[in-house]
Amino acid sequence: MRCLSSPFSISLVGMILFTGNTARADKLVFSWQSNFTPSSIRPVQPTQGAQIYFSSSQGTSADSLLKKDYYALGTANQLPFLLPNSTLYDNTPFTMTLRLTDAASGSSKLLTFPGTVVGGILIDPAPGTAGEMASFGFNNWKQAVIIGDNIYNVSIPPGTIEAWTDPVPNIFAQIDVVPVSKNPEPSSLLLATMALPMFGFARWKKLAARTNKR
Repeated sequence: MRCLSSPFSISLVGMILFTGNTARADKLVFSWQSNFTPSSIRPVQPTQGAQIYFSSSQGTSADSLLKKDYYALGTANQLPFLLPNSTLYDNTPFTMTLRLTDAASGSSKLLTFPGTVVGGILIDPAPGTAGEMASFGFNNWKQAVIIGDNIYNVSIPPGTIEAWTDPVPNIFAQIDVVPVSKNPEPSSLLLATMALPMFGFARWKKLAARTNKR
């Protein structure tokens, strides 16, 4: 019975390590907070008080690593919305900062995304038409940063801006998180764990043969 304890102990330890690693890698918690500078921008033409206003956002996520989610980072909309003419923007600059905080480590880092607005917003389009819409985009719209034991991959696609009476989020980011490879990959660890019982059985068989020879 003493010989049997060795292979089973090795197998048990291996399974605990594997399941523990899987649990740690399955879910994580992080939070984000966005900020815009300046908080509003004026058009090139006309100048009747029309401006694009940016609204920041914050939140917390606790998703599976396999889940790909888009997060609403803010709103860009033009006010006032009752103007007689279209408003035009010509690569008007602004900057968005995004602070990501890794809950497990408590560490956070700040990412900076320089952006521009271009195009025109038609305030009163003809019936049945959508009208013109200005668009925004970010330089370096794909960025990656290591926070704690995880790699955060951030992608912010371009979008459009309309004159809304009830603003809705239109600035989104896909945030994918991957653990830093400090430990063996789950597949490699699984193969190693499956091999442990065979190793233990071989050792037990060898010890049993020695005992029978005595």
